Amino acid sequence: LHVAPGAGQDRRDHCYASIDLDAGVRILGRLLDCTPGEARVGARVVLAWDTLPDGRAYPAFRLGSVKSTSAYVR
Repeated sequence: LHVAPGAGQDRRDHCYASIDLDAGVRILGRLLDCTPGEARVGARVVLAWDTLPDGRAYPAFRLGSVKSTSAYVR
């Protein structure tokens, strides 16, 4: 992950993962409310939304249960 100087510096220490959606698409995404020790390959995640400092929202993920998810950490 590259962070441009002065842009989003507070996001450097967050968890990011390669997420495989059940629909067959793989994307890079941020794991919210997660420490690196909690993230595991194969963990199921749920879609969540995070907000940038300028107010724009973007898709992110949270660790979730097997029953209510549509993607997993790769």
